[in-house]
Amino acid sequence: MEATGSSTGRRSLAAWADDMMTRPPGASPGTPRRVRLRLSGAVQGVGMRPFVHRLAAETGLAGFVRNGADGVTIEVEGSRIADFISRLSTETPPLARIDALAIETLAPAGDAGFSIGASTGGRAATRVVPDAATCPDCLAELFDPASRFFGYPFTNCTQCGPRHTITRRLPYDRGRTAMAGFTMCSACAADYADPRNRRFHAEPIACPSCGPRLSHAISAIAALLRDGRIVALKGTAVFIRCATRATRRRSRRCAGGNRARLSRSRSWLPTPHRLAPWRRRRPPKPRSLRAWRGQSC
Repeated sequence: MEATGSSTGRRSLAAWADDMMTRPPGASPGTPRRVRLRLSGAVQGVGMRPFVHRLAAETGLAGFVRNGADGVTIEVEGSRIADFISRLSTETPPLARIDALAIETLAPAGDAGFSIGASTGGRAATRVVPDAATCPDCLAELFDPASRFFGYPFTNCTQCGPRHTITRRLPYDRGRTAMAGFTMCSACAADYADPRNRRFHAEPIACPSCGPRLSHAISAIAALLRDGRIVALKGTAVFIRCATRATRRRSRRCAGGNRARLSRSRSWLPTPHRLAPWRRRRPPKPRSLRAWRGQSC
């Protein structure tokens, strides 16, 4: 990974850290400095802003971090900028990938603390990561009767859950995703605002009290699948057609029963979803993955 400086061309993070450690002539130890960092790559929807907030607090720096159409912008001010830059590259969140880092030296502004600022718009020049499998911490809550997320299938945090499939436009904020219509309850809002919580600024955060819900019991869906039915499930972003392996094989062989059943399964969908993908007139988009595991029902 490279860093770009306004007057020095391409430079490594180590070189920039060395410069931060070297005091200008006449400067006393601990003289505050300020730099602006622009991150590009897979840096939105990965917990980057909460990570930067925590890192700034641990290194005693002031400033802000915010999402933008071109990635993530950070401004930090203080005497431990070298430590901050070094840890930024070595402790990056697991889902993140920093493709480029531009660093610019600024005059100190005298900020009193560090904050997560409002996102800025513009022409998108960054990307959102794919959806991430449920992390171990969320899985533990999913099966913990004492947790408010017990048995809730849409549990997520900054390190897991839906990302690409719910994003409508960038920069990545809750109001620009499929979760915009779900107002956070007081408990989720408290987690979202708590820097010590792993759901700090987790945009898809939800629980049974305020988030999406299943319209049918899982046991009822499993019973239909065992009976050879085809079930259409609508997630936070897409419809998924579910069937057992045996039903799928029969639907390929038969010109009658199961094909008629497939037509009935589409009949109640909104008109655009009944059409073949090439007739929906939507821009190219990655296809969803479908797994067929009849025995798990």
